[in-house]
Amino acid sequence: MGYFKSFASAETFLTLRRAVYNHVRTHQTLRRTPAVAAEVDVGLKRNRPLGLIEFCADLP
Repeated sequence: MGYFKSFASAETFLTLRRAVYNHVRTHQTLRRTPAVAAEVDVGLKRNRPLGLIEFCADLP
């Protein structure tokens, strides 16, 4: 496994990883994403990865 060249790139990677885990990836035990289980709605459509990208692109 490689190393990150900067703290900023590591922080960006972990932020993306957290977003994918919470909003895209279906949890094995919950049988849905943790965000859906917690009733956090960010308006992602059927294609959740694309919806997450579009949601983040609209942020300031």
